[in-house]
Amino acid sequence: MKQQTTTLTLDDARIFSSYTAADTAHQSGLTAVFLHGAGQSNSERFAGLTSFFAERGVSVVALDFIGHGKTGGEMSDNSLALRTKHALAAIDHWTAANAPLILCGSSMSGHTALRVASLLSERVKSLWLLQPAVYAKEAEDTKFTTEFTEILRRPESWKTSHALQDAARFTGKALVTIGSEDKVIPWGVIEALMDNLGTSSSQTRLEVFDGVGHELPTWLPQHPDTCQDLFDYLTS
Repeated sequence: MKQQTTTLTLDDARIFSSYTAADTAHQSGLTAVFLHGAGQSNSERFAGLTSFFAERGVSVVALDFIGHGKTGGEMSDNSLALRTKHALAAIDHWTAANAPLILCGSSMSGHTALRVASLLSERVKSLWLLQPAVYAKEAEDTKFTTEFTEILRRPESWKTSHALQDAARFTGKALVTIGSEDKVIPWGVIEALMDNLGTSSSQTRLEVFDGVGHELPTWLPQHPDTCQDLFDYLTS
């Protein structure tokens, strides 16, 4: 297992990105892409899951979005649309054009993973949404300022999300995971995602972890049997 890093120059942004190569490739030939959430999150939150996947033959692409980790900068210079653009750039940099992928998006990046999946289409064989959020269509191009927050505060504004439409079109294998004590993600979002994923996905699965809050990227590596079960599902 070996990690490479680079800084991608995209317009006015410089995005930190990494690639953790597995020593021996899994028979599936898949590469996982880990997309972190908002707040204080960054790609380091996925260090445990990155090691878990790489040790089992699945290499991992990751990045720090604007306002996070080694990319730094101001959150107010970022948006949902930019997160999608930067995730696509990292995937393009580290993987071959037709390489099959597992997209793994946590919290805010549940939305990002769905947006990316809609653009990469058949390349995305598995989609893993960890404690996922989705956002109103009018939030897509809105910078993360008070205007974005105001959109979020509108009751059930997420129901207009482009990401829900993306979920309904996704044809690969889908996994949604959330903690029973998650106070960030409304249960209605999970129900809507499962309903929409069930439209076209080849297989869907929901896992609710009892007693767990909004902490799955760090909680899961402490439970290797659970991780192995999810890994086997995503790579089979």
